[in-house]
Amino acid sequence: FDPASGLDPETCGCMGGVRAASTFELYVEARASRVGAFQSEVLVPFLIVLVAHTSYIITPLWLETRFNLLNSALIALVLYHSALMTRSKRNIVSVATKYDLFLLLSFGAILVSYA
Repeated sequence: FDPASGLDPETCGCMGGVRAASTFELYVEARASRVGAFQSEVLVPFLIVLVAHTSYIITPLWLETRFNLLNSALIALVLYHSALMTRSKRNIVSVATKYDLFLLLSFGAILVSYA
């Protein structure tokens, strides 16, 4: 036993003893930013719906272009939602969140644009 070194030989019974060392535990509390959550979950679908509603300024002569824009917006929203759900830990099918309601309203807004 050497009190100056701070290490004590301890016997574990298997290798003839090990040196004990002090341990240091560090706890870090991290909180997610609300602005970052808004940007990653709400802003992108909002912009997709906003771009889809620009189809109202397209003249009826370019009806095919209008439908292509709406189809692209609908596909972008579906792919964004699936990527977000895959990335997150919220793969619970039976529980709807406020974000799911927002996306449902976004899908509805795009589908109304087809009229």
